Amino acid sequence: MRIICTEEHAIDLDIVKAAQPALQHEAPYIGLQSSVPRPRLADRPSAVTMQEAVALGTDLGQGRIKAMDDHGIQMQVVSWISPAQLAPADQAVSLTGAANDRLAEAIRANQTRLSGFAVLPWQQPATAATPPAVPPPVGHPKARSPSGRFGEGREPVKRRPEPAGRGRPGGPEALGVGQLGPVVGASDPGA
Repeated sequence: MRIICTEEHAIDLDIVKAAQPALQHEAPYIGLQSSVPRPRLADRPSAVTMQEAVALGTDLGQGRIKAMDDHGIQMQVVSWISPAQLAPADQAVSLTGAANDRLAEAIRANQTRLSGFAVLPWQQPATAATPPAVPPPVGHPKARSPSGRFGEGREPVKRRPEPAGRGRPGGPEALGVGQLGPVVGASDPGA
């Protein structure tokens, strides 16, 4: 059986640094996460320290591939968890573009092992919602807007979602988003 992990976290330190003032204001508890090592138990996953989490999250190369091999994972769909939405608006486009380029480079280097989702500059809605004029090169992360503007056959949200719990779906389908669509690098004849 082939194991593909989706939404595997990655951290872009440039975005984190730019977003730090807003992050400390919006979520001051983030800095309180423990850096105290915890015991590792062989029979279940264990929490890691912040230092370890950052090291794992920033590695888009051979360390990530080795960890995948160690756990029997054939492919990861990488997703940025860096708080790009908190970066200053005048830096958002360049920061997210650089992060996406780094992810694209990692995907090109490991095309059968990595795929990914692009991070978008939500502070610049027109830029975030505009598809590229030229299709991205092979290996570039797939961008998908929550409004449904990216991807073929998808319509933008035209109505408010119905509340959940009244016999109506309340998940992404209610927003008209549906599935996120294909991701670059995920074409695999063996899947």
